[in-house]
Parts: sequence; structure tokens; C-alpha cells
Amino acid sequence: MFAAVVPTVALLLAALPAPAAARQGPDPAAAARLHATWHAGPIAGTIGSSPTYAGGSVYYTEDAQPATAPGTAVRITRRDAATGARLPFAADPVATLFLTRPLAAGGRILTLSAYERARVKATVRAYTSEGRTAWKRDLPGEKFPTELVAAGPLVLAAAETGCDRPGATGCAHTTVTAWSAADGTPAWQRTLAGGSPRLASAAGRLAIHLLPPTGTPATGTLHGLDAATGRRLWSRSRVPEGVLATDAAAVYVAAGRVQAFRATDGKIRFSTPPARYTDVTAGRAGIYAATATRRVVALDPRGRTRWTSPARPTGPLTAATGVLWFQHHPGADTEPTYLAAVDTRTGRRLRTLEVSKGYSPGAVAVGAGRVFTTAYLTQVRAYAPE
Repeated sequence: MFAAVVPTVALLLAALPAPAAARQGPDPAAAARLHATWHAGPIAGTIGSSPTYAGGSVYYTEDAQPATAPGTAVRITRRDAATGARLPFAADPVATLFLTRPLAAGGRILTLSAYERARVKATVRAYTSEGRTAWKRDLPGEKFPTELVAAGPLVLAAAETGCDRPGATGCAHTTVTAWSAADGTPAWQRTLAGGSPRLASAAGRLAIHLLPPTGTPATGTLHGLDAATGRRLWSRSRVPEGVLATDAAAVYVAAGRVQAFRATDGKIRFSTPPARYTDVTAGRAGIYAATATRRVVALDPRGRTRWTSPARPTGPLTAATGVLWFQHHPGADTEPTYLAAVDTRTGRRLRTLEVSKGYSPGAVAVGAGRVFTTAYLTQVRAYAPE
């Protein structure tokens, strides 16, 4: 069985890509008519992740026990995307420190857990849509991931090993592993020099950014791999730490500026002027970024600004069906957080709807003409056109 796997990214903010068919959200005309349709609170404790849409259902993690109960257990909850009604999900709760946001891939619902029952261990689990276990794989290692990544029929993860060396700083190795999402068959495994990994995949390629331990210079090595085989295509050293995204053309890093590295050979396609960029997303819909100066920005393939729109995203950007979605918090922590919809062609704000009375950092999922997000720890919320 393959050994350990992947990175450290904030659980609630993880914005893992869903299959294209699952990402059909409202178009701009429908987004302008969006309204709240249902919301659901946690069964016992708190909501643990943002929602994922797959096949007419919404999946997310939450506490399986009240906060006052001894022990830690997390479950996946499934709800009907149209009505919010709770649907069967047969999987037992997992006694773990964390359970990642569900990932829909290969007809499965996948998660990754770590430190189950206080053991140094991580496990990838794949379920049917109704929660029956399809397969699971343990990930021995010392530093464990908080995300999974899909690449075509495969699911991938990465983790650090060789970390407890006397007098050494950081871990010796980072191992990336790929399995069939459908049945868990091992596809490939590759070991790279050590570093805290961040992953992104698109168009049959995997980008992995390996970063040094906290307290050292915040630059690392960026690798491009063939997602089907694990073959290394290229490497770039001294790439600044930042948010990672990729599409068929390039790998993007948002770290003060947005740098784009050509997907085939790692050569720089463009590097924007410094603009305090803090986030970037890329795909068929285009390249979109957020700045610390309260703007969202659309970039063309050469890195030139197409439009800017005032906004303060609190979580990742999601672009689908001509609309850029994100949670927007305008100011002080006591002010509400809103779901914002922006036209990807023009930057025009289409709709703003309240999500939370205070600050909220949830990611946004779309599917079946609807939009789903989380009010921080307290609710899953759904929206649809009137």
C-alpha cells in the first residue's frame, strides 16, 4: 500500500474543484434573481466544512457530538439540494482531529482524516453517494494533509515524511500518491524533496508547491507533474508562498503579484505588477484574483487587467456559468457577510445576499442551477433564482 500524502490549507476555505457537470450554476440572468431557498443548522455541534454539490445532493462535514461531549467525532451530512431535506448517508462518524471537505470525483464522495483516536495516522475514504464505504487507504506519515485533489479519474494527496530527525529543520521528503477515485486502485506514487505541499490540478497536470518550515524564507519549489503518471515535467525554485491555481495553460501563484508559469515547461507566461494579490482562481471561465485592497480582478491570458470590482472576499473565488461567486465582508467583524455574484465578462455586481450576521469565511459551491455556502460554523445555506 502506498505511503503518506499532502498539504496544509485552511479547512473551511478549501475550494476543491468539482466535476464539470456538477458546476453548472445560475447564469448571470438567473444570478440577478437569486434568493434564499433553505438553510440548515448542525445536528449536534458545529458545521465543519463548506458544502460540495454532487448528483442532486449537498455534502458537508459537521460534529457528530455536542461540543460538551467527551471525544471528537465528525460526520458527513447529506441534504437534498433542492429542498434541504436530510438524506441518508450511511457512513459512521469518524473519531478524528479533522475531516476534510467532501470531494466529488469518480462517482464517489471522498474525504481525508488525520490523527484518528489520537494516533499518528491519516486515511482517505471513498463512499457511494448514499454513504456506503467503497474503499479506504491509510496514509502513514508524520505531517498530514487537509485536502484531496481530483485529476480526471484519479484522486491525489501528499504528505511529509522524515520529519523527526535530530537537529534537522523541516521534513526530508514529500510523497504524492494517486489512486483511482472509483475503486482505490493505486495509480502512482512519487517522492520529492521535503516541503509543506500545496496542490492544484487541471487538464491532466498536477501542480505541487513545496514550502519550507514556518520561520524560514517564504519561497519554495514549484513542480509540474503529469497527473496520470506522476512524471515530473518541470520545476521552478524560489517561488513565493501564495495561493495556487491552475488551468490548461498555466500554473498561477498569488503572492503580492500573480505569477503564471506555463503548464508544459514552467516558463513564466506573465507576472503582474505588485497589487497585494491574496487569491487567484483559474479555469474555463478565465483568471480571477482578489487583492488585500478590497478588489476582485479579472485578468486576461497575458496578465493584463480586464476589469476590477470593489469587494472584500473572505474565502476562495468560484467561477461557473458566467458568474464569479464568493463570500464578501465589507468591514468590521460585527457587520454581515454576503454572498456576492459578479458577471465574469464585465465585473458588474449582479446580486448581494446576506449569509451571516457577522464575519464568515465559507467557500461557494454550485450545481443544478443553485448556489450553496456556509455561514461560519452555524448553517449551510442554499440559493436559487426566483
